[in-house]
Amino acid sequence: MSIQQSIIKTLKYSHIFEFPLTDEEIYKFLIAETNYSYKKIKNLLNNLVRNKKIVKRDGHYFLPLGNLDWLIKREKSNRLFDVVFNKSKKDLRFLFKMPFVKFIGITGSVAAKNISNSADVDLFIISSKNYLWLTRLITVIYLKIKKKYRNPYCPNLYVSVDNLTWDTKNVYVANEIARIVPIFNKDMSFEKFLVKNSWVISYLPNFKNYLPKFKLRFKNYFLNYLFFPIEFTLFVFQYIYMKKNITKETVSLKKILFAKNDYSSKILSRFDQNL
Repeated sequence: MSIQQSIIKTLKYSHIFEFPLTDEEIYKFLIAETNYSYKKIKNLLNNLVRNKKIVKRDGHYFLPLGNLDWLIKREKSNRLFDVVFNKSKKDLRFLFKMPFVKFIGITGSVAAKNISNSADVDLFIISSKNYLWLTRLITVIYLKIKKKYRNPYCPNLYVSVDNLTWDTKNVYVANEIARIVPIFNKDMSFEKFLVKNSWVISYLPNFKNYLPKFKLRFKNYFLNYLFFPIEFTLFVFQYIYMKKNITKETVSLKKILFAKNDYSSKILSRFDQNL
């Protein structure tokens, strides 16, 4: 696949979301078989615009089938994101004060800055080893007390620091991981998550430049092992409570992935049809 084909392919993916990209975003999220320099991508973008293969407006690129209204939507989304991020930082600070909460980040459409006024804020949380279900319990109770559970905050993804690798690997998941926006990060937990999911670069090779360049140490503390009986009890009780509602969700001692609205199959199908 040539660099020109890679650029078109990347814009076809963003076209599904009606989302124009800047040259820096095309560089970072380029869907390709190998990595390319920013300079080379920039030159190719100019050629593609001159040849009317793609459209450039206000520093954003999209396919000729795109809509100029998407630029207005994108500008509005950028403003909304700043508001949502600052509010999330304020609302979720209490949770991050818990010593076993290692990372809180935003995923989904809000993280991609493709936001509507009513968009939910999907949260990704990393816990210490053997503290995952305590983390979930406290998160749910806290957000319910604040009357902000599921609206606006949807804590859909929880993983333990000793189980960071994502099982499902495709271009959709790669893009979701690459777009995660950290709110709070402790003990370089997000960097460890990226290292454990470096398979992302097999879909987005330029993302290699955004991975940690140094070796990360993974520590286990004695207290984590002592807490396991309590953690297992919390897991059993919460699992029994939610069991009747589990469909496509992944629920285990070390990982909770709630499929609130799993559009991945539909998006991958549309992407394959557009190629």
